[in-house]
Amino acid sequence: MKNTINNSESLFYLDKELIEHLKFPSEDIIDCKNEKKERETQLKKSVRLGNHYKQKVKIYFKDFNLNLCVETTIWHVGQKYINLKGGVSLPVRRIYKVEI
Repeated sequence: MKNTINNSESLFYLDKELIEHLKFPSEDIIDCKNEKKERETQLKKSVRLGNHYKQKVKIYFKDFNLNLCVETTIWHVGQKYINLKGGVSLPVRRIYKVEI
């Protein structure tokens, strides 16, 4: 993991294989309906890029305490989870940004 500063909070980059060891709260990190729609749009665009062009994206998300980022390919987007390359799942409700 490497550490950078993001909005006065630490941001940790990690390997996607470590995601399965994290615990996530049940609440959505985004409250605004428009921001949720934007997240959904970015995830759908990312899955197309991953499936057709094998392009990686940066996914910014939060567990209980940490702001985290992973750079990987998104293979599938469901209502509750996204599936990453290697069979790793990440809850959509904890994603706050997708960078293509």
